Amino acid sequence: MKGCSRNMKRLFNLEHLPFFNVKDWPSSSSSKIWSASPATVTASENGYESDVFTESVQAKKKTKRKRYVGDLTSSDFSTSEKRKRNFRLMKDTILRQRKLLQNKQRLIRYFRNRIQTQKEFLDMLTQKFNMNASTESELKACLSGPASQIFERMLKGPSTQKCDPVLRSFAVTLAFYSPKAYTFVRNPFNKSLPDLSIISKWYKSVNGSPGFTQEALETLKILKRQADAMLCAIWF
Repeated sequence: MKGCSRNMKRLFNLEHLPFFNVKDWPSSSSSKIWSASPATVTASENGYESDVFTESVQAKKKTKRKRYVGDLTSSDFSTSEKRKRNFRLMKDTILRQRKLLQNKQRLIRYFRNRIQTQKEFLDMLTQKFNMNASTESELKACLSGPASQIFERMLKGPSTQKCDPVLRSFAVTLAFYSPKAYTFVRNPFNKSLPDLSIISKWYKSVNGSPGFTQEALETLKILKRQADAMLCAIWF
């Protein structure tokens, strides 16, 4: 307790406290005002903050790692650690580009050797399995009409070519009864049938507003042509 009281006295010793003369304090009418204006304080604070922000941005730019080989400079190989890291980056980039190039070359070879027509498919079967003329004629008979069109579209893959009216009628009918069944049929055939979004656009092209539309009049004309000739009519 004695040591604690001695420290308290030393802490609050008047000799250690700063004093100033009241006469030296400027009055309110004096021209020498010690306090700065708010604008000066704000400007100085903003300048200090801008300097700190600039220094932090420059520090971030200096510490930012370069992820691309083209961004590397001679200063990036100044130390052993930088050389090791950047050589690893260059090696990974070269391996990735080689793999991408091999995939593209494989894709080009696939499209060059790809069978695109029914005749090419039959020629391939003849060369590979020694198919005779009768088997070839049977296959041609099976792949005729709408089946031949679906087969041609299967070989060419998904495309934007126009559908035959028969194939279009089949696609619209099947999609109308069951969209899930249409998707189930479309996937095994290499998506040779049009997508459901395209079929929905076909529906939108028909004017379905109430009243007598041009589509309704055209339908009545077709029904009139297909109907039997009327010999007489009885009105009540």
